[in-house]
Amino acid sequence: MREWLKGLDAADRRVIGEDIKDVEFSWPIGMPLVRFLGRDQRVVARQVEAAMQQKGLSKAEMARRMHTSRAALDRLLDPENEGITLSTLRKAAGVVGREIRLRLV
Repeated sequence: MREWLKGLDAADRRVIGEDIKDVEFSWPIGMPLVRFLGRDQRVVARQVEAAMQQKGLSKAEMARRMHTSRAALDRLLDPENEGITLSTLRKAAGVVGREIRLRLV
C-alpha cells in the first residue's frame, strides 16, 4: 500500500490524505457506535424492534423505508453485532417516528 501511495502524483496523494483526515476527524457519524453503547446495545436493538412492531412494520418494509437492505437491518437488530453506526440508527429511529438522544454523563 505504501509503495502504491508513493507512486501517485502529489495531487492524488493530497486527495487521499484529505479523505483519510475526514475519516479520522469526521468519523463520529459513521463510526461504529457499539463500543460506546456497550451493554446498552441489546437495549437499543430491542427498542428498535419494539418500535417496528408498534408501527406494524415488517423487516422488509422497515429496510425499504430506511433505503437499506434487509441484511443491514438484521445487523442493526442483532444485539451481538458490533457494527452499528449512528447514521444507521438515526435512519431506523426516523422510520419509526423516534429520535436518537446521546448524553454525555
